[in-house]
Amino acid sequence: MVAQRGKTKYNFKFCGNVMDSRPNVTLVQSENSKPISLGLSNRTVVRSEEYWMMLTFLGGDNFTNECGNESRKAHVLIICDHKKKTPSMSVMNDDLGTMNCSPSFIVRHRVVCTQKGLGGWTIFFIIVMVTFGGYFIFGFLYLRLVKGAKGVEQIPNRTFWFRVGNMMADGCGAVFRCDRYCGGGEAGVGGAPTTSSSYSGYSPIEDRLVQDLQEPDRDSALLSP
Repeated sequence: MVAQRGKTKYNFKFCGNVMDSRPNVTLVQSENSKPISLGLSNRTVVRSEEYWMMLTFLGGDNFTNECGNESRKAHVLIICDHKKKTPSMSVMNDDLGTMNCSPSFIVRHRVVCTQKGLGGWTIFFIIVMVTFGGYFIFGFLYLRLVKGAKGVEQIPNRTFWFRVGNMMADGCGAVFRCDRYCGGGEAGVGGAPTTSSSYSGYSPIEDRLVQDLQEPDRDSALLSP
Protein backbone atom coordinates (compact mmCIF):
# COMPACT_ATOMS: atom_id res chain seq x y z
CA MET A 1 0.00 0.00 0.00
CA VAL A 2 1.15 3.52 -0.80
CA ALA A 3 0.37 6.85 0.85
CA GLN A 4 1.79 10.24 0.04
CA ARG A 5 1.93 13.66 1.67
CA GLY A 6 3.64 16.40 -0.28
CA LYS A 7 6.93 15.11 -1.65
CA THR A 8 7.14 12.31 0.91
CA LYS A 9 5.98 8.85 -0.14
CA TYR A 10 5.27 5.93 2.19
CA ASN A 11 5.21 2.23 1.24
CA PHE A 12 3.73 -0.38 3.55
CA LYS A 13 3.32 -4.16 3.37
CA PHE A 14 1.46 -6.27 5.89
CA CYS A 15 3.45 -9.44 5.33
CA GLY A 16 6.57 -8.89 3.31
CA ASN A 17 9.63 -6.73 2.75
CA VAL A 18 9.40 -3.35 1.12
CA MET A 19 13.16 -3.22 0.54
CA ASP A 20 14.69 -6.26 -1.13
CA SER A 21 18.16 -5.43 0.18
CA ARG A 22 17.01 -5.26 3.83
CA PRO A 23 14.93 -8.01 5.46
CA ASN A 24 11.91 -7.39 7.72
CA VAL A 25 11.47 -3.77 6.58
CA THR A 26 7.70 -3.37 6.40
CA LEU A 27 7.30 0.44 6.25
CA VAL A 28 9.48 2.79 4.23
CA GLN A 29 9.56 6.54 3.80
CA SER A 30 10.91 7.80 0.49
CA GLU A 31 11.99 11.38 -0.02
CA ASN A 32 14.46 12.67 -2.62
CA SER A 33 14.89 9.06 -3.84
CA LYS A 34 16.37 7.97 -0.50
CA PRO A 35 14.42 5.17 1.25
CA ILE A 36 14.30 5.32 5.01
CA SER A 37 13.09 2.42 7.15
CA LEU A 38 10.35 3.38 9.61
CA GLY A 39 9.96 -0.01 11.28
CA LEU A 40 10.54 -3.75 11.14
CA SER A 41 7.96 -6.51 10.97
CA ASN A 42 9.79 -8.58 13.61
CA ARG A 43 9.61 -5.71 16.08
CA THR A 44 5.90 -5.02 16.18
CA VAL A 45 3.62 -4.10 19.06
CA VAL A 46 -0.04 -5.01 18.51
CA ARG A 47 -3.04 -3.53 20.30
CA SER A 48 -6.62 -4.17 19.28
CA GLU A 49 -10.24 -3.71 20.21
CA GLU A 50 -13.49 -4.79 18.62
CA TYR A 51 -13.33 -2.58 15.52
CA TRP A 52 -9.70 -1.52 15.23
CA MET A 53 -6.11 -2.70 15.49
CA MET A 54 -3.01 -0.62 16.17
CA LEU A 55 0.37 -1.82 14.85
CA THR A 56 3.47 -0.05 16.16
CA PHE A 57 6.60 -0.84 14.16
CA LEU A 58 9.93 -0.32 15.93
CA GLY A 59 13.57 -0.56 14.91
CA GLY A 60 13.63 1.89 12.00
CA ASP A 61 16.63 3.94 10.86
CA ASN A 62 18.04 6.39 13.39
CA PHE A 63 17.25 10.07 13.15
CA THR A 64 20.03 12.53 12.36
CA ASN A 65 20.21 15.62 14.52
CA GLU A 66 16.55 15.36 15.54
CA CYS A 67 14.27 13.38 17.84
CA GLY A 68 17.26 12.58 20.06
CA ASN A 69 18.87 10.52 17.29
CA GLU A 70 16.70 7.58 18.36
CA SER A 71 15.49 4.88 16.00
CA ARG A 72 12.40 5.62 13.99
CA LYS A 73 9.02 4.09 14.69
CA ALA A 74 5.60 4.32 13.06
CA HIS A 75 2.00 3.58 13.97
CA VAL A 76 -0.53 1.96 11.62
CA LEU A 77 -4.15 2.13 12.76
CA ILE A 78 -6.37 -0.41 10.96
CA ILE A 79 -10.04 0.57 11.17
CA CYS A 80 -13.03 -1.61 10.37
CA ASP A 81 -14.74 -0.73 7.11
CA HIS A 82 -17.21 -3.34 5.82
CA LYS A 83 -17.23 -1.80 2.34
CA LYS A 84 -13.47 -2.01 1.84
CA LYS A 85 -12.47 -5.22 0.06
CA THR A 86 -9.09 -3.74 -0.87
CA PRO A 87 -7.23 -1.91 1.92
CA SER A 88 -6.36 1.75 1.47
CA MET A 89 -3.83 3.76 3.49
CA SER A 90 -3.63 7.46 4.28
CA VAL A 91 -1.33 9.62 6.41
CA MET A 92 -2.89 10.77 9.66
CA ASN A 93 -3.22 14.54 9.96
CA ASP A 94 -0.66 16.19 12.24
CA ASP A 95 -1.29 19.93 12.14
CA LEU A 96 0.46 20.46 15.50
CA GLY A 97 3.57 18.54 14.47
CA THR A 98 3.40 16.13 17.41
CA MET A 99 4.08 13.07 15.26
CA ASN A 100 7.26 14.15 13.49
CA CYS A 101 9.25 11.46 15.28
CA SER A 102 6.63 8.72 14.88
CA PRO A 103 4.37 9.18 11.83
CA SER A 104 0.95 7.54 11.98
CA PHE A 105 -1.18 6.07 9.23
CA ILE A 106 -4.78 4.93 8.85
CA VAL A 107 -5.71 1.77 6.96
CA ARG A 108 -9.37 0.99 6.28
CA HIS A 109 -10.34 -2.62 5.66
CA ARG A 110 -12.94 -5.17 6.71
CA VAL A 111 -10.35 -7.66 7.97
CA VAL A 112 -10.65 -6.28 11.52
CA CYS A 113 -14.44 -6.12 11.51
CA THR A 114 -16.16 -8.36 14.00
CA GLN A 115 -18.23 -10.93 12.19
CA LYS A 116 -21.77 -10.97 13.56
CA GLY A 117 -24.98 -12.61 12.50
CA LEU A 118 -25.70 -15.93 10.86
CA GLY A 119 -23.60 -17.48 8.15
CA GLY A 120 -24.83 -18.19 4.65
CA TRP A 121 -25.23 -21.94 5.13
CA THR A 122 -27.07 -21.43 8.40
CA ILE A 123 -29.55 -19.08 6.72
CA PHE A 124 -30.01 -21.55 3.85
CA PHE A 125 -30.66 -24.42 6.30
CA ILE A 126 -33.21 -22.32 8.22
CA ILE A 127 -35.03 -21.40 4.98
CA VAL A 128 -35.18 -25.07 3.93
CA MET A 129 -36.50 -26.18 7.33
CA VAL A 130 -39.12 -23.41 7.45
CA THR A 131 -40.23 -24.25 3.91
CA PHE A 132 -40.63 -27.95 4.68
CA GLY A 133 -42.38 -27.20 7.95
CA GLY A 134 -44.86 -24.86 6.30
CA TYR A 135 -45.42 -27.35 3.49
CA PHE A 136 -46.35 -30.18 5.88
CA ILE A 137 -48.37 -28.04 8.29
CA PHE A 138 -50.50 -26.29 5.67
CA GLY A 139 -50.83 -29.47 3.62
CA PHE A 140 -52.00 -31.35 6.70
CA LEU A 141 -54.55 -28.68 7.60
CA TYR A 142 -55.84 -28.46 4.03
CA LEU A 143 -56.33 -32.22 3.67
CA ARG A 144 -57.95 -32.57 7.09
CA LEU A 145 -60.20 -29.51 7.14
CA VAL A 146 -61.07 -29.15 3.46
CA LYS A 147 -60.81 -32.70 2.09
CA GLY A 148 -61.86 -34.45 5.28
CA ALA A 149 -58.86 -36.78 5.26
CA LYS A 150 -58.10 -39.06 8.20
CA GLY A 151 -55.09 -41.03 9.38
CA VAL A 152 -52.19 -41.27 6.97
CA GLU A 153 -54.34 -39.64 4.28
CA GLN A 154 -53.59 -36.32 6.01
CA ILE A 155 -49.96 -36.49 4.85
CA PRO A 156 -49.54 -34.20 1.82
CA ASN A 157 -48.33 -36.08 -1.28
CA ARG A 158 -48.14 -39.23 0.78
CA THR A 159 -47.52 -41.45 -2.28
CA PHE A 160 -44.32 -39.59 -3.03
CA TRP A 161 -43.11 -39.74 0.58
CA PHE A 162 -43.96 -43.44 0.83
CA ARG A 163 -41.90 -44.03 -2.30
CA VAL A 164 -39.02 -42.05 -0.80
CA GLY A 165 -39.24 -44.09 2.38
CA ASN A 166 -39.22 -47.35 0.40
CA MET A 167 -36.16 -46.21 -1.54
CA MET A 168 -34.35 -45.33 1.69
CA ALA A 169 -35.30 -48.72 3.15
CA ASP A 170 -33.98 -50.47 0.04
CA GLY A 171 -30.75 -48.51 0.31
CA CYS A 172 -30.33 -49.46 3.96
CA GLY A 173 -31.10 -53.06 3.10
CA ALA A 174 -28.47 -53.08 0.34
CA VAL A 175 -25.86 -51.70 2.76
CA PHE A 176 -26.65 -53.57 5.96
CA ARG A 177 -28.06 -56.82 4.48
CA CYS A 178 -25.27 -57.65 2.11
CA ASP A 179 -25.86 -61.36 2.65
CA ARG A 180 -29.07 -61.01 0.66
CA TYR A 181 -28.19 -58.34 -1.90
CA CYS A 182 -24.55 -59.28 -2.49
CA GLY A 183 -25.02 -63.03 -2.81
CA GLY A 184 -23.12 -63.82 0.40
CA GLY A 185 -23.82 -66.38 3.04
CA GLU A 186 -22.68 -69.90 3.82
CA ALA A 187 -23.15 -72.77 1.42
CA GLY A 188 -26.08 -75.00 2.17
CA VAL A 189 -27.30 -78.30 0.80
CA GLY A 190 -26.20 -78.78 -2.79
CA GLY A 191 -23.92 -75.77 -2.64
CA ALA A 192 -26.83 -73.29 -2.53
CA PRO A 193 -26.06 -70.24 -0.41
CA THR A 194 -27.97 -69.83 2.79
CA THR A 195 -28.29 -66.75 4.92
CA SER A 196 -28.11 -66.51 8.66
CA SER A 197 -30.70 -63.77 8.78
CA SER A 198 -32.66 -63.59 5.55
CA TYR A 199 -35.02 -60.75 4.86
CA SER A 200 -38.13 -61.73 2.94
CA GLY A 201 -39.37 -58.20 2.46
CA TYR A 202 -42.68 -59.06 4.15
CA SER A 203 -43.96 -56.89 6.94
CA PRO A 204 -47.34 -57.35 8.66
CA ILE A 205 -47.34 -53.63 9.34
CA GLU A 206 -47.48 -52.96 5.61
CA ASP A 207 -50.52 -55.27 5.24
CA ARG A 208 -52.25 -53.51 8.13
CA LEU A 209 -51.52 -50.15 6.54
CA VAL A 210 -52.99 -51.30 3.23
CA GLN A 211 -56.14 -52.54 4.96
CA ASP A 212 -56.55 -49.21 6.73
CA LEU A 213 -56.22 -47.34 3.46
CA GLN A 214 -58.73 -49.61 1.72
CA GLU A 215 -61.27 -49.33 4.57
CA PRO A 216 -61.35 -45.67 5.60
CA ASP A 217 -64.72 -46.04 7.34
CA ARG A 218 -63.79 -49.13 9.39
CA ASP A 219 -63.15 -47.12 12.54
CA SER A 220 -66.40 -45.22 12.16
CA ALA A 221 -68.30 -48.51 11.83
CA LEU A 222 -66.73 -49.88 14.99
CA LEU A 223 -67.63 -46.78 16.97
CA SER A 224 -71.20 -46.54 15.71
CA PRO A 225 -73.96 -48.01 18.01
